[in-house]
Amino acid sequence: MKILLTNDDGIESEGILALARRLSEKHSVIVVAPQRNQSAKSHSITMRGKQSLKRWEEGGTNFYAFDGTPADCVQFAETELGYDADIVISGINNGMNLGSDVLYSGTVGAAMDGAHFGMRAIAVSLYYDYSDAPETLSFDGAAAYIEENLLRFYRLLSPGMTLNVNVPLAPACGEAFCPLGFSNYDQKYSFDGEHYTLQGIPFDLARSEEGCDLWYASRGYITLTPLLLNFTDRETLARWKKM
Repeated sequence: MKILLTNDDGIESEGILALARRLSEKHSVIVVAPQRNQSAKSHSITMRGKQSLKRWEEGGTNFYAFDGTPADCVQFAETELGYDADIVISGINNGMNLGSDVLYSGTVGAAMDGAHFGMRAIAVSLYYDYSDAPETLSFDGAAAYIEENLLRFYRLLSPGMTLNVNVPLAPACGEAFCPLGFSNYDQKYSFDGEHYTLQGIPFDLARSEEGCDLWYASRGYITLTPLLLNFTDRETLARWKKM
């Protein structure tokens, strides 16, 4: 299978390197990812400004560090490199992308940009208790899960669809195919006398609506949520047309 790997944590992050090592054993893989961390950039692309590119080969895999957003990287791979991937995989993100996070996530944004080009896409994130996180995270378990289930996911997805996957750092209790929940962050700005900084206070996943991805994550499940590009609320649209 031909796989395009990207992320929003940057091309040197351990999450994407773990995926590249694992997937390149059986598949044709290229990595096109931001030169630096581009978290929370959603689907943004660079309309103006010059962008640089660094390229190298490692272990038979071509790496392209592109000076842009995660979505820029997918667009560059598709339009400039002409890499006709069977699937685009974005991640492994350092931290969860659950519920409303998908609106802001560069990890999810890059995957959905691949879906925009008609590819099947997977966004994968590693979640854990931030208050009790180990000094060194291991992404190997999440990478192994993606590799072992890649063909199954490919068959489940249609071209233009994205699967949002969140894998716990601890051994998983199981899999849950589930809808997105609502991430109710208590956000505020701090001021140091000169600059403002946005801060998000973590919320209690266990208090989320039963059956959503947040609820399952609070119980240690791997969460899987299919996402579409079209935001249209068809139920409301149909109701309005009858009015």
